[in-house]
Amino acid sequence: MYKELFPYKQYDGWHFRYYVYFVGEAIRNEQYFDYVAGRCEVRVDEEQYNINEYRYLTKKKSFFKFADFIECRHYNAIGLWIIKMILKYFYYERVK
Repeated sequence: MYKELFPYKQYDGWHFRYYVYFVGEAIRNEQYFDYVAGRCEVRVDEEQYNINEYRYLTKKKSFFKFADFIECRHYNAIGLWIIKMILKYFYYERVK
């Protein structure tokens, strides 16, 4: 469940080994056409497939600046946790 928080033995804990990128998804419901939706995928250097994904659904225009700043970079476990909290509490709106 929290696989990204446990470092591999060959690293000193501060190694930037998590690669983060965003994948946008289409919204077909007319009620939510002005929303931005998708997932933030996390890959690890040593593994073939992504290890986790964090969902986002927001109306906020600041999301694009946030995604451009965060996307396509390597992070350590602390940076990944911060990204996850920002997506969860700021860029994920519950819909009816």
